[in-house]
Amino acid sequence: MLFEDQLAAIPESDVQRHAAAAKFVALGLPTVREEGWKYTSLGVLQGRSSGSPEANTTVPPPLVEGACRLVLVDGIVRDDLSTALPHGLTVEHEPLPYHASLEAHAIAHLNLALRRSSVTLRVAEDAVVTTPLEVVFVGSNAAVAHTAFSVFAGHNTRATIIERHACHGAFTGSMLSRIEVGPGSSVKHYRLHESASQAVSLALGTVDLARDATYEAFSLNTGGQVTRHQTIACFHGEGGHLELNGAHVVDGDSHIDTTTAIRHMVPHCSSRETYRHVMDGNGRSVFQGKIFVAEGAQKTDGFQLNQSLMLSPNAEVNAKPELEIYADDVKCSHGATSGRLDAEALFYLRSRGLGEAEARALLVQAFIASAVDLISDEAVRVAFTDRAAQAWETKR
Repeated sequence: MLFEDQLAAIPESDVQRHAAAAKFVALGLPTVREEGWKYTSLGVLQGRSSGSPEANTTVPPPLVEGACRLVLVDGIVRDDLSTALPHGLTVEHEPLPYHASLEAHAIAHLNLALRRSSVTLRVAEDAVVTTPLEVVFVGSNAAVAHTAFSVFAGHNTRATIIERHACHGAFTGSMLSRIEVGPGSSVKHYRLHESASQAVSLALGTVDLARDATYEAFSLNTGGQVTRHQTIACFHGEGGHLELNGAHVVDGDSHIDTTTAIRHMVPHCSSRETYRHVMDGNGRSVFQGKIFVAEGAQKTDGFQLNQSLMLSPNAEVNAKPELEIYADDVKCSHGATSGRLDAEALFYLRSRGLGEAEARALLVQAFIASAVDLISDEAVRVAFTDRAAQAWETKR
């Protein structure tokens, strides 16, 4: 088992980590026999070593001009690669326990037992942070890294955070995230995941929204052998708004899993989910999204859509949208579609002088762009559009 030696090395005197290790061993790695992992196997971890002696710690250039940067290499903050934070943002490195809702998740216990670092961003009350912060997680081929990333936004705050993952080689790691958006606050959280073809990355996070809070998230994933990003979001105050959107470019033997659960516990809240996947080669994509509306959560407005563009007969997509509603005055909908490139649109472009490859690329990029357009921050939207186009050109 990949983590056996690391778990055994935890001293019993470290009570918290030792207890987490015992819980992980009792639960074991998730398997396809569990409903939430039905379409994603972690069998690729069996027999995998803990890393290569040759580390690749290349840090990608800034994604957005003028953004501040916080860089971590194999879970360790690198001050020499980071910049000063904008006014209103502070960073803490004290380890935080995982959210109570993750008690039954084995990955949460694994992360707590083996994490090398914990980064917590705090947005001061009434702070309007106009400069985006880019948090860069670099995974070398020489280590297995487990990290935790938290954001706590106080009352009436504004902040934009770009979470960027650059995983090299056969890097394996887990990430726990915890986002808390205070009353009247707005957090924009954009995630870019670019991994080598053998990388395995497991992310598990929670989002909690107070009264009149807004959280906008977008995830762009362009690689990795197995990548899973699971988000559990919950409304705790009326007037909240949540957006979980994303686009994935999947080819080769890549497997990308997006699993979400949105819990509407109070009235007058809205949520939006739109994910688009481009599937080629032997790529596999999974989308599992559930909207839960509690009894009494009237005037809930929930929308969920997953669309996949199939470019190869060997590609596979598994979509499982769900609604569980216990209130009678709500507006909720979900849908999932998959299909090939529009033959008529392809013919039209070719009739205008474009070659087949160029016409196909144009249609694919338009499909991805329709998802990326959901990003409200213009600079980030432009950067993500460029990264998606580059990813597709690389994979052609």
